[in-house]
Amino acid sequence: MATDFDPMMATAVVTEVPVKGAGDVVSLEAAERQAVRIRAHVVRVPKRARGTCRDEREREGLASGEETVEVRPSVDGGPNLYGLAVAELTGYFGDAPSSGEERLAEVTQVLEDSDEEILSGGHQDCAANGKLGVWLGRLSDPSAKEKINDAMRNELGDEYDSELAHELFGHADATNQSGRYANWDETVLPRVLGDEAGQAIERLAPIKHDAKTLARNHIEGTTVHQNGLHEDGQNGGDGERSFVFDDWYAAKIEGVLSTGPEAGRMLKLARHARAAIVAAVNMAVPNPELYEVIIKN
Repeated sequence: MATDFDPMMATAVVTEVPVKGAGDVVSLEAAERQAVRIRAHVVRVPKRARGTCRDEREREGLASGEETVEVRPSVDGGPNLYGLAVAELTGYFGDAPSSGEERLAEVTQVLEDSDEEILSGGHQDCAANGKLGVWLGRLSDPSAKEKINDAMRNELGDEYDSELAHELFGHADATNQSGRYANWDETVLPRVLGDEAGQAIERLAPIKHDAKTLARNHIEGTTVHQNGLHEDGQNGGDGERSFVFDDWYAAKIEGVLSTGPEAGRMLKLARHARAAIVAAVNMAVPNPELYEVIIKN
């Protein structure tokens, strides 16, 4: 269960320009109203909570059939898939001739064995997982690459490094050319997790994506309670669904995968990878427009 968090300890600020779309479908004022509701549903997560994906749809239970609904920190695809994407974009595997599935298994083990004890998780019907090869491939598409590079520059500001960005796109090109994710689908994650899959993978409501905001949460040990937002709307409030990406959680995953004599540089490269991954997934989701809501202490 989630523990209490005082929402007055948080700020929720909407980016004035949407990260997807032109602001014609959703007004900035509507996004700001949603930011107020998002802030109200910031909650703490258990210390050993499993992770999940940013998906905005309600959680209905677990793949095992249990109706248990846990509050989990979230990143694109869940911790296993996000870690795999970061590893590919930072050259973590070097020249190893391993398959995509073998690489997912390696990342999963590294995350779980780390001091951070990042527990496996995800959800069914997950495009960030099932279409991993498609959205990673966007980082090799010249037209998309320019937009993703702009998104990295905008997000990172003074921390943006053109040489690291160039290196990241080089790893993306090599990954795409390898073809190891060409036939990737959702069956890979449960196969890697084995008996753990039933508890690690969530079931989501069978509805269409309709979020108009992406909450970027920087408050360590917390997340936005997506089911809470839904219940708010059902009970007469003005809460809507929102994608949720916990940046503090992403940073933990990146830290585990940034090791060795060049750990500092790898961590900076992984930070660029985070911005690129979020931008690529934003392009891939069918939602026509998204504003970012930045949540901080």
